Amino acid sequence: MNKYSVQFRDGRNILVAGRCVLSYDARGILLTVVVEMELTRAQSSWFWGVFLPIDESEIKFIKNKQVVILPILAKLSFADFWNTYAYKVGNKGKAEKLWHGLSDADRTKCFNSIARYKQHLANNNIDTLYPERYLSQRRFDNEYK
Repeated sequence: MNKYSVQFRDGRNILVAGRCVLSYDARGILLTVVVEMELTRAQSSWFWGVFLPIDESEIKFIKNKQVVILPILAKLSFADFWNTYAYKVGNKGKAEKLWHGLSDADRTKCFNSIARYKQHLANNNIDTLYPERYLSQRRFDNEYK
């Protein structure tokens, strides 16, 4: 079963609190929708009337700058982050404490941004931050191109 986190941006392009979680079965058919936020009337009308992808394959075609859709990874352990980030220096204990303070949505966002972050560093000849700095400065919220 695959899950996706759906978050909305406000008029200033800032993510609003909360999310909606979409769950799909092995065939890619929508099973459940969990709304973990208060939707405005406009968001609700759009979400339920226009957006809601019944088939998982439709997600990749959604182009809306007011919505962020990220897969929710099954593996969200600190060890997985530590190994994926792969810059094993700095204060591991502090990094682990920061990791456990993140929500599942933020952990997912963190995992999904590591490759783009590393590419950004390579493209701009920038040193890698220690893992605890990457987490404490919420560098995973940046939109690396």
